[in-house]
Amino acid sequence: MIAAKTRALSRVAAILLCVAAVAGCGAKLVPAPGVPVVPGPIPGALGRDDGVQIIAYPDAWSASPHTLDTVITPILLVIDNGGTVPLRLRHEDFALLTADGTRSVALSPYEVTGFASVPASGPVVAASPRFSFSIGLGAYRGGRGFYYGDPFLYDDLYYPISVQVPLPTPEMVQLALPERTLEPGARATGFLYFDRVKRKARRADLTAQLVDATSGKPIGTVTIAFVTE
Repeated sequence: MIAAKTRALSRVAAILLCVAAVAGCGAKLVPAPGVPVVPGPIPGALGRDDGVQIIAYPDAWSASPHTLDTVITPILLVIDNGGTVPLRLRHEDFALLTADGTRSVALSPYEVTGFASVPASGPVVAASPRFSFSIGLGAYRGGRGFYYGDPFLYDDLYYPISVQVPLPTPEMVQLALPERTLEPGARATGFLYFDRVKRKARRADLTAQLVDATSGKPIGTVTIAFVTE
């Protein structure tokens, strides 16, 4: 009984350490002071130039995997072309510039690789010795992925701390901002994916270069400033 309680407490401690490590790496972006904010359940930051309006939502991702912001920085954009010329939408025209001079160009969802760690939804059957490291296939909210086990295996069912979800997920592809021509009066909505902004960056400016889709010439730039929390 004492040994079982000790293993259970040790597993809880391991989970808390894992969560703390993940939480300490990434940064939460909020609109910088003075930036116009669109009110709502999820506040958005607004920027305009040459008739084009962009609202950026840095805390809007809720699809699979829900821990995506621990790997990259997803930002939802709502773009309204109120200008007089068709607008070119390309991922390469968007970037995040941090206070230390680091420039991260928006990534296609297919350029986002690796894994996102999400909490496992329940036990899985494990064919491994007790107190050993295990790798297998487990479930999580929204799908299935590879899991990395912890050393606290105490019966025939294995309770992995987390499941490793391969990126990109179908939701990341489906919800990405489409590359297209945005005609005057039209709207485009979708997520852009950037290299993860670290908390020590303190500030990150989202820049959107506006390009005439017909001539290929730049017509303006929208800049929206964020600070990190």
